[in-house]
This record gives sequence, C-alpha cells and structure tokens, in this order.
Amino acid sequence: MAVNTKTKLSFIGVIVAVLVIGLVIWNQKRSTTTDEIVIGISPPFAKPLQVAVDEAKKDGINVRLVEFSDWNTPNITLNHGASRQT
Repeated sequence: MAVNTKTKLSFIGVIVAVLVIGLVIWNQKRSTTTDEIVIGISPPFAKPLQVAVDEAKKDGINVRLVEFSDWNTPNITLNHGASRQT
C-alpha cells in the first residue's frame, strides 16, 4: 500500500518540528541569558510546534512562535534583530 505525498510531508514536518524544538530546548539549557526563545515558522508547522511550545512551557522555557507566510520574511526579520523584541 502506497503512502500519499501529503502524509509523507506531514510526517517529515512533525519530525522537523520535534528536532527544532529539541535543539531549542537543548540550547536554552546551555544559555541562561535568554528569557524567551522566538521561532519563525510557516503556517503548516504551527500546530505541531504549538504542542512542543506547551511542553517546553511546563519545563519553564518560554517559546514564542512567529508565523510567516513566505520564506524570505523570516531572514529579513532576523537580520534586522526583530527576534530580540518582545
């Protein structure tokens, strides 16, 4: 039985989301100077990442998700230091 492309992409998206949140949590434990972690995301990853954000919050880690509708805006925003704003 073949798995459709949408299912494959969803599975890959969840794996990527878990890896990103894992790296963020690992980095947060190493760094004590950050009060909040800001992650730029695209809308398809919002729900899986929100679950991870809720789990991180239980561990006392503040994560804020910022949704972007294209692939260029996150880079522009990061280059202008917007990730440091609260």
